Amino acid sequence: MKMILGMSASVLILSVASASAAPGITVTSVTKNAANGSVTVSYTLTEQAVVTLAFETNGVTVAGCQPRRLAGDINRLVTANAHNVTWWPNLDGVDFGAVDDAKLKLTAWPTNSPPMYMAVALAVKAGGDNLRFYPCEDALPFALTDEHWKREWLLLRRIYAAGREWRMGSPTKEADRQSGEGVEETAHPVILTADYYMGVYELTRTQCHILANEVYTLVEHGEDTSIWPKNNMSPNNFRGAMKAGDAYDWPTARHTVDSGKPLGRLRTLVGNQIEFDLPTEAQWEYAARAGMGTRFAIEDESQAASTNVAWTAACGNKSSPAHCGEGGWPHTVGLLRPNTWGLYDTLGNVGEWTLDWKGHDPDGSLEVDPEGAATGTIRIAKGTGFYWGVPLGRCAARGNGWAPDQGRDNH
Repeated sequence: MKMILGMSASVLILSVASASAAPGITVTSVTKNAANGSVTVSYTLTEQAVVTLAFETNGVTVAGCQPRRLAGDINRLVTANAHNVTWWPNLDGVDFGAVDDAKLKLTAWPTNSPPMYMAVALAVKAGGDNLRFYPCEDALPFALTDEHWKREWLLLRRIYAAGREWRMGSPTKEADRQSGEGVEETAHPVILTADYYMGVYELTRTQCHILANEVYTLVEHGEDTSIWPKNNMSPNNFRGAMKAGDAYDWPTARHTVDSGKPLGRLRTLVGNQIEFDLPTEAQWEYAARAGMGTRFAIEDESQAASTNVAWTAACGNKSSPAHCGEGGWPHTVGLLRPNTWGLYDTLGNVGEWTLDWKGHDPDGSLEVDPEGAATGTIRIAKGTGFYWGVPLGRCAARGNGWAPDQGRDNH
């Protein structure tokens, strides 16, 4: 989901304001190249926008055959002016001429309301052409489960949250429910005022290696660990000093981060166009639940069913039980089922840091954009990890957390 915790698993977040009117876009010509089978569309934009291309027939987007082999000013932020995009339908397995009522549709997305998927090419130098947007899974240049998204690319999904009221916390009847100062799960309504993006996968060791410009061990226990989630990284090491009163303390310093840390380098990589950060606890829980009110965001609330979506100490019935519980280690990201919004390892594998200080206990009343206690000593971590039991892997659980200068093997 995440970036995922920001570190251990870390979550990358972008707040999206309410949408403005769609920028004007006009197709000026469509040219087919008989020699190589390509189709070139020329267009003009009235203002800066993200531009995408869809293949339609009779006004309906054609599932499974969206343009992927593209070149030109497409799937990115484009300036107001004249531009071109070229598609090779033959390379995508599409016989453009054989489809009745075939049509190419260009869409201009307002910069404050971009498409569903955002992708960052991590291996491209800062200031390069490394930020992409895609309107649907079919339009992604690689399959959603492809290892490109776990190595040299970072893939995030837009979470549509603005203005929607939902229930945070747990009902009193929920099994394994926690109570106590700083961990109360009192059910209460929450409204988030903006959409945001969350990483589809937990941040992997390879991705963090690129962002941190450091060398990590990529073989452990005789296994390739290059696309394990990056664990044992503290919030301080990921975004900057976060103790109370420090330069990058949340909520005092808001989303200010250290430009020399991995999160700051990610911002630099995209020209500081995107304010990537860890999620608040509320943003994390909303995305993890994906519209579900159950404890593991799946229909079946049993512990046995949780092993289909979360690597915890209870995963001993899986093919690699040595990973789980005390003395275990993480799993490759994305092996289990995603939640209904397509986010993997939201629960289990490694815990995920949030921005919030522990110490705020809800009283049951409505909260708008909650951001945790004003100060504290412990940052809340969510989702649990391979080391811990199922109760801490519930969406509402708040029992995990450490000082922001502490990393953990399972966080």
